[in-house]
Amino acid sequence: MRQWLEADDILEGVPADATDQESRLGEALWQRIAANHPDLPEGEAFRGAGAVPAEPKSRKRVLLSMGIAASLMLCTTLLILTEWPGRLFRAAQKTVVVPNAAKGELTLADGTTVYLNAGSKLNYPEQFGRYERVVELQGEAFFDVARDTDRPFRIVTDRTVVEVLGTAFNLKAYPGEEQRLEVVRGAVSFQSSSRKKQLAVKAGQSASLDDKQAIQYGSPVETESPLWREDALVFKNNTLKEVANVVERLYDVKIQFQDEAMQNLRFTGKFTAAPLKTVLEDIGYVLKIKHSASEKQINFYQTNN
Repeated sequence: MRQWLEADDILEGVPADATDQESRLGEALWQRIAANHPDLPEGEAFRGAGAVPAEPKSRKRVLLSMGIAASLMLCTTLLILTEWPGRLFRAAQKTVVVPNAAKGELTLADGTTVYLNAGSKLNYPEQFGRYERVVELQGEAFFDVARDTDRPFRIVTDRTVVEVLGTAFNLKAYPGEEQRLEVVRGAVSFQSSSRKKQLAVKAGQSASLDDKQAIQYGSPVETESPLWREDALVFKNNTLKEVANVVERLYDVKIQFQDEAMQNLRFTGKFTAAPLKTVLEDIGYVLKIKHSASEKQINFYQTNN
């Protein structure tokens, strides 16, 4: 409106004669109004050149229309700001990073407790919005979610989305590895980020997503809490590469292989609060391979013996 009123061409043809300047300026203004409001009946805008509007009702009707439009815009803005604040503004985000050979625990604003495994990162808001609770996970975490039927709790990873109302479960989502969900209490919606397939996973059940985006149910959950929280390592027919990924995070080391074929060897075993040396020796004994260690570098190799 201000730009329209300040336009230079609105005063074109208006003389500087003080005796009729006001009426001519009024004529120019109302001509502009008539041009921008074609719905006004012809002849109602003016009586003639240089005259003020013929019908006061016309001027009131135009001003009233403009006032109603402005009021509607104001009401709409107020409605958006009051009803959908969480959708317009993102709350301040925080990030917790747990390094290798460490674990972390925190409580979110809604009362949800999160236990983070080694090499994990969690992004979360200081305060959740009115309609949903969303966090982002990279790594592994056990969630004990505070129940809130009005605000679903969502965990977003690089390849999956988990949604719950109030439950307890473990989610493993390290980059480049199979993602696995284990539900201890309640029920969880588990789906790929492409949303092509969705599973309802109940207490005692598990599900996984592989590197080909295939999502499926897995083996039953046998414990009420992930074993990693008790400093336990459990491997069930895992590849040596998968075992190495876990060992690297838990003991903050780097593992290399003599050749790629070694990575496909399968290992089954369980360790509880075991030192790195014990873990490496047991792996070597079962798979009949050797290892060498230099500071934080571990090398697996095979011999001809």
